[in-house]
Amino acid sequence: MTGPERGRPRSVPLSTSDPMKRCATLLAALLGAAAAQAQENREISFPDTEEGLHVLSVDTHVHTAFSDGGAWPDVRVLEAIRDGLDALAITDHIDTQAHREDIPHPDRNRSFDLARQAAERIGTPMTVIKGAEIAHPTTECIECSHVNALFVTDNNVLRHRGWNDRLGWKTEAPLPDAFASVRAARELGAFIIWNHPGEESPVKMSEFNRQLFEAELVDGIEVVNGPRYWEGAFQFALDNDLAIVGASDIHDTMDNMLKGEALYQALGEPMEQRPATLVLAAEKSETAIADAFEARRTAALYRHTLIGREREVRPIVEAALSLEIVGPEVNGPKVRAPGDPVKVVIRNKASSPFALRRKGTDQILTAGPIIEVPASGETSIWLLPGTDTSALSLEFEVLNALIAPRRTLHVTLEV
Repeated sequence: MTGPERGRPRSVPLSTSDPMKRCATLLAALLGAAAAQAQENREISFPDTEEGLHVLSVDTHVHTAFSDGGAWPDVRVLEAIRDGLDALAITDHIDTQAHREDIPHPDRNRSFDLARQAAERIGTPMTVIKGAEIAHPTTECIECSHVNALFVTDNNVLRHRGWNDRLGWKTEAPLPDAFASVRAARELGAFIIWNHPGEESPVKMSEFNRQLFEAELVDGIEVVNGPRYWEGAFQFALDNDLAIVGASDIHDTMDNMLKGEALYQALGEPMEQRPATLVLAAEKSETAIADAFEARRTAALYRHTLIGREREVRPIVEAALSLEIVGPEVNGPKVRAPGDPVKVVIRNKASSPFALRRKGTDQILTAGPIIEVPASGETSIWLLPGTDTSALSLEFEVLNALIAPRRTLHVTLEV
């Protein structure tokens, strides 16, 4: 994302009319202590799907002091480990060195190299991905005229003169403009993500964006960027077969970002967990992650809410939640008689809580209309006496799983 030199408009807190804000407020109210615990334990973890795909957490948009960020690459690695990420993309601006008086390094691969070396020293299995943010110096739509190139082999060949010329920097760059830089990235096999497209619906395009789409140089779009979620971008991804991406776009420390405090970027309200992209990958490797992005097997994770196509969101939720009959105990174990209520436990293997609304069942005796299932925890409910448990199934609406703008996932949990 743009730094202060770019004249970036300030991000404002989500309004109370925003459905995602309402969902986040609902979850916080419902889950109380579980939400507070999640803030202490920020690790992102989801079980493998029933088809055997790994649900990997990836932050595709991270800045360091080598562009306009406020942290050394080693710090980014440590933050990512704390957050339980499976992969971290270092995406410093290819054309900006905000700290150039102190870090005027000519090698645009340097921040990635340092991050990878730090990961190797620590011995973490986390993958560090080489990337770059490419910006067009337009006044038409400053913020939306940015893209990230992931899985690049050499960032130095992507340097262009656009922003350098505008800022009056006397540096040489091999390419004439940002469009040439994106095309060069694609020739290196890069996956191209449209960054922070904005809140307008339908999304607003600059001439630079239109050129990229006409040349088929866009593969994904950020529907979540830091504390912001955009319904228009989500719908645009669905309509144009783009990978759905969530990213932190971190410039400050992650602690500051989650608190809603910042020195290098304007933020919205505090968050309990780092925004990320969940990738359904065949293996825990960079190649498998790249393949999953190409196949559009992605969903965004935002304020403990899943955002994506049903084909990805459903297997993630169904792998996380399970239903088990544990007995008729009320005041201690006993053998269930025909008139006893049935105790059932809903278990959650994911690091995010789920809010379930009862659908199409009168079997549940003790729960209210919304059932809270805490992160990595369980919730007990009671079913009416006489409930047939031989083939028990319960239907729910998952309030924090979106499969289209303002459309939630419905699941059936079976014993």
